Amino acid sequence: GESSARLLARTYGDWPTFERAMAAAASEIAAAEDAWESARQTALQSAQDCAQDGAQDSAQDNAQDNAAEKADEPALTLVEPQPDTPPAKAASAKLRYDKIEGEAWRGLLDIDGVGAVMARAVVAFFAEERSREIVGRLVAELEVSPVEAPAAEGAPLSGLTVVFTGKLELMSRAEAKARAEALGAKVSGSVSKQTGLLVAGPGAGSKLKKAAELGVRAIDEAQWVEVAEGRLGLDAIGEAGADAEESAAADQDAP
Repeated sequence: GESSARLLARTYGDWPTFERAMAAAASEIAAAEDAWESARQTALQSAQDCAQDGAQDSAQDNAQDNAAEKADEPALTLVEPQPDTPPAKAASAKLRYDKIEGEAWRGLLDIDGVGAVMARAVVAFFAEERSREIVGRLVAELEVSPVEAPAAEGAPLSGLTVVFTGKLELMSRAEAKARAEALGAKVSGSVSKQTGLLVAGPGAGSKLKKAAELGVRAIDEAQWVEVAEGRLGLDAIGEAGADAEESAAADQDAP
């Protein structure tokens, strides 16, 4: 929808950059899918070979057991099936798109508000030659202007990547994101080595832990409000994650 389009426009800035990013992401996804399917077939073949090495009756029993497992258990979700994966589970395994590595694909997933489902839909659309032709003809008739990013030069958070996690109680997630961007920051949906600041509200979990492991500065929402209002500078923030972790621990211990 329109909100998603605005989100992508703010992230990529101009149409050529967006086109190149989608083409690169499509190549990364295609390579991952090919590698995964090859691994899945290898796992299936390995399991079938092992079954054939046993007695025929035993193989039939195993096949029946595997069929029952397939009917009773949810599909196994793997990044890559292993050689010892049971045939029924290997056959029903699903590729974890959110675990695929690749600079362009991860860049898309890292956008706050973009998940794996939406990212796959966008990349799949632009991976189709027919879709690109239609959009290309449309673009040729329009004057596509680059998105003007908030003035970052001299801004307090210029060039900083900020991640919000947990429940925000003092402002909405949209407001927090808008304030961060107005201060020159880029808002991301995941923590990485490029993250400069993590804002952790109550219920923060894996992202807060990863921030501590990577040495990313982490603050609670009250401190974020002070930063957004100019009452707290980044140089005044203590050790990475210390205040936010203490706040999160207090929330977990509270009755």
